[in-house]
Amino acid sequence: MEKFDMRGNGQAQEIAKAAYDHHVTKNSLTPAADPQYLTGLAQWLTTHNVTRHELATKLNVSPHTIDKIASGAAGSIKMELLRALSERTQLTYEQILNPVQKYVSPYDTGDSRFNRCLSKLCQLLHTDAMYDECKMYISPDFICSGALYKKLEMDAVDFKTMCKLNVSSQTFVQGGVPKNQKNKKLDTHVSDIILSVTWYTPGNIDPLDSRHLHTYWRSLAIGPGSDVAYNDTFVVLEFEKSVNDMTPIEQPQITNWWWDQPSQYNRAPVEAPSDRWRLLSYQPEAQ
Repeated sequence: MEKFDMRGNGQAQEIAKAAYDHHVTKNSLTPAADPQYLTGLAQWLTTHNVTRHELATKLNVSPHTIDKIASGAAGSIKMELLRALSERTQLTYEQILNPVQKYVSPYDTGDSRFNRCLSKLCQLLHTDAMYDECKMYISPDFICSGALYKKLEMDAVDFKTMCKLNVSSQTFVQGGVPKNQKNKKLDTHVSDIILSVTWYTPGNIDPLDSRHLHTYWRSLAIGPGSDVAYNDTFVVLEFEKSVNDMTPIEQPQITNWWWDQPSQYNRAPVEAPSDRWRLLSYQPEAQ
């Protein structure tokens, strides 16, 4: 009778188990623990496979400067460089400079899909890439409107038009500029930050059953001469489905984007050399 080698079988089981564990580790949906990045810039360099020397070359600064910023050792940073870093990385100033572990996301909705949606909207809102990169989150029935639209009896706009208006509103205008020069595009960089998000929960419904998300945004703009200004906007986003109504493979679909800039939230220039510059938000004119 043929003998069965239990030891050999045991070794085979161990090998099989090791192979299975390796497969699970490589293919698990559970992400590995994030490394301890000193700054958001350091994380960006790693995730985008960009060396500090390559980034320094693109920004025309020394690799030592990028190294100091990425390692959190920079005592001070010129505004022009901070602006260039934000444009290149699409990170906010806070994300560039602060340790990743200390950065608490202001747009934690309770679902990673909605978080990613908001993150992308925030990064791209005032860029030419907004339409192509974010249309996956937009319902075919999408409309954008606001308090100002109603006041001026203006029609709501579709997503493509909204994106074009957001790019054209990257304009600083000097007080007293003639009306026909309002939309002249200048060298202005706009960086958006979401200050907070809250699900609308009438009747104390479960937040993950809500389809309406209340959000507060801040737009920081740097214009010619490093003049800085910002304004705050209240945005209500309506989604086709709530978190609990979505299947695991569905993505959020925005059907309605309503915004308002209450006067108490509008801001004057921040530590600008003078007050002759102000941020122009898109304001449709009555026909």
